[in-house]
Amino acid sequence: MSWIALTITDVNTRLAGGEVTAVQTAAKAAGQSDPVLDIISGVVNELRGRLRNRTQLEAGAKIPEGWAPHALAIIRYRLCSRLPAKSLMTPAREQEYRDALDAFKELGAILPEIPVVVDTAVTQNAVPMLTTRTSIMDRDAQDGL
Repeated sequence: MSWIALTITDVNTRLAGGEVTAVQTAAKAAGQSDPVLDIISGVVNELRGRLRNRTQLEAGAKIPEGWAPHALAIIRYRLCSRLPAKSLMTPAREQEYRDALDAFKELGAILPEIPVVVDTAVTQNAVPMLTTRTSIMDRDAQDGL
């Protein structure tokens, strides 16, 4: 399975032209950055956190290609829910969102990313040291064995 990075272009395939413009301009406060990037990042991080329960992750903010439809459904819902017009959330879109959430939940809890820390002090001197042991048992201590 290939891994992909979700982009604004992917999100645009799930929204109509007017919806894209609305979430990028009308639904943000003065000085606020584009909410699309923040929501994409949040959903990708959530999915990756849940996928840690099941598989080893690829580096970067990538998700398995098969999970893209679920992630995009959640992204679309979160973007559209920022707008005052609730007519954007059709029953079909709401059902797709609920199905995607259920699929996410089946993966398990969100696990944090565990950074890999290499202790260089230990690895630099990782040569095994062999020593001889002093024999405790001798012929006289065996009692006829």
